[in-house]
Amino acid sequence: MKRSIVLENILKSTNNLSGPVVEFGFTDGKFSRLILSAMIDGIVIPRPIIMYGYFEKGGLGLWHKAADIVNESKNRLKVTSTYSNEDIAGGYTYKSKTAPPISIVNCYTNTFNLLNSIYDLLPENAIILLPSYFTEKHANKQIEDFVNYKSIQKEFVSSKDISYIKRGPVNKSLTNKPPVREISPNLT
Repeated sequence: MKRSIVLENILKSTNNLSGPVVEFGFTDGKFSRLILSAMIDGIVIPRPIIMYGYFEKGGLGLWHKAADIVNESKNRLKVTSTYSNEDIAGGYTYKSKTAPPISIVNCYTNTFNLLNSIYDLLPENAIILLPSYFTEKHANKQIEDFVNYKSIQKEFVSSKDISYIKRGPVNKSLTNKPPVREISPNLT
């Protein structure tokens, strides 16, 4: 897959944000590799790539692809990338408090929970790439359910090129306001 102008523009929009790229459900590493090449070409600022997937006992031969991305990040960009064995499909939720400006969600059975665990951490303009939206019916349904649950239809872009969610404005003032009025349990 070649890096498209659309993907490059999506990635460039995160250059003012700090933090890593996080891939949940490392499949073939295609998107991590595309993002790495955009970093090498100077389109995207260099940042660590953290890949979560099933790498145990060779992980279907995927560990070496992740290791290549880690080594190339270190050698060409002087950035420390990592990969970790996690059962993404088995109910994994993102536990780090570091908000990734770029996330890749490649999960088919746990997509809703995974999106729900990362979305509220994201800063404004962060991107969640959803490569499985058009290829996996089950993931498609969970993504649509999540978009409806969060009422973020305006943030979701469904495209044959690449589907993604771009985090809209984060209104922190709403979460810190006291209730309009206290309700007393003793109404006499």
